[in-house]
Amino acid sequence: MTKSELLANIRQARADWEAALAQLDDPQILHPGTGGWSLKDVIAHITWHEREMIGVAQAHALVGSEMWGWPLDERNHAIYLSNKDRSLVDVRQEAGHVYPQLLQVLDTLSDDELSDPARFPGMPQDWQPWKLIAENTYEHYLDHLADLQAGRM
Repeated sequence: MTKSELLANIRQARADWEAALAQLDDPQILHPGTGGWSLKDVIAHITWHEREMIGVAQAHALVGSEMWGWPLDERNHAIYLSNKDRSLVDVRQEAGHVYPQLLQVLDTLSDDELSDPARFPGMPQDWQPWKLIAENTYEHYLDHLADLQAGRM
């Protein structure tokens, strides 16, 4: 995976995500869905992961929240709890700030860095940095795109 391909995948999946989100009004975004999460909570969840990838890319190391070591459900619940009382305006503003920063930071990485875990201290040698980024950006957007689409119904 080249940097150009990674960034193109991120931009396309994010455009799809934002197009689906644009079709929803605030009451739909704020309405609790399955498990009690609203789409606002999903936006905050996505933004948390993007922010974590900014840290990895800036540090050129496997760094970030201690929550990465937690089981997935516990981590997701903690992210939810830390954001559930925030306003939609605040969550949208943060998302609007973090995403461009993510693209800017990822653009500083080389193709070699994205393919070589040795260039990211602490990263297991059987991982690929681009794959970690993909899982927490465009693959993650696509995972939650169905949540947005269901919000329209």
